[in-house]
Amino acid sequence: MAQYDWISGSEFQTLIRTRLEQRLAEAKIEGYPHSTAEALANIAKANQPELEERHKRSLAAVRSMNDALNSLDTIVRTAITSAQAGKRTAVTIDDMTASIQAHFCNVWPFCK
Repeated sequence: MAQYDWISGSEFQTLIRTRLEQRLAEAKIEGYPHSTAEALANIAKANQPELEERHKRSLAAVRSMNDALNSLDTIVRTAITSAQAGKRTAVTIDDMTASIQAHFCNVWPFCK
């Protein structure tokens, strides 16, 4: 069994969407592109083969779904800060993309 099969599972995508909505609600952000959760899940899925390979070569410790959700929190917090700085009540795809880029490869498994 591969170490990161959970990345491709529907449970992970559901958790991404749930966590995203929770963090935005906590910050009183009223809107976001509904494709965001799917886009983040797709980034993680695209990275899955490399993560499996790195694990096989013992280049990286196995990380958990909790680690991924903590990274999601980092991405969302930064995107929220961007929206609030722009005096907006919605997070945009550009906010999310800039957040991922700002935390490049510190937000595992959402490196892009």
